[in-house]
Amino acid sequence: MLCSVRWLFEFSVALFLPAHGQPLELLAPRSVPAGEEVYLSARIHGKPASGAEIRVRGPAKAAARIGSSGLMVREGPGLSFPLLRVLYPRELVLVLPEKSEGWCRIVTPVSGIGYAPCASVPEEPFGQPLGATDPAGELRTREISAIATSLEIEARSGSQTATRRILITPAEFDRTGQLAAGIRFRERVFLKGRDGPFRMQILEVDANHPAIRILPAR
Repeated sequence: MLCSVRWLFEFSVALFLPAHGQPLELLAPRSVPAGEEVYLSARIHGKPASGAEIRVRGPAKAAARIGSSGLMVREGPGLSFPLLRVLYPRELVLVLPEKSEGWCRIVTPVSGIGYAPCASVPEEPFGQPLGATDPAGELRTREISAIATSLEIEARSGSQTATRRILITPAEFDRTGQLAAGIRFRERVFLKGRDGPFRMQILEVDANHPAIRILPAR
């Protein structure tokens, strides 16, 4: 009889006490083309988690817009390293935490990781935070899809957190063509939120092609 009373008490407590430690889940696509909208959704036990704060955890929490004079990006932290590429005004780069004697390690839109003087890449927050989920537990943003890279996204609701990794893939081009031996043309038309359309045109030169001869700068 004593065991029956004890079982009934423990069962009643389990029924009427509120549940703790409900798992927070962050839903996100595995990959998104650069420049496209990213759809994020937060859930707790399958129900919308309204007001969950979404932020970027890595690889960078800072970004920078290139100034009016452009920027030369190098393969290493110093002027003695080879030139990787030239960035144009208003291009966006991610600024990684690693710094070396006034040089910042950055992620560029096309060429991947390079180095630039920290004074030329004034940092601004990148996805800190992106925002909060709406009553349906959703958040849509293009803020994090400008650069092709792998991002770790975090959702926080109260004391609970959840993370998800998203791969921002290089954008597909609308038109491509061979202009000459070793020279390729690419064009993409895209929108930025409600602005646009914008047109991006790229000339790719294959320095290893036998028809291409690169002359040293004087």
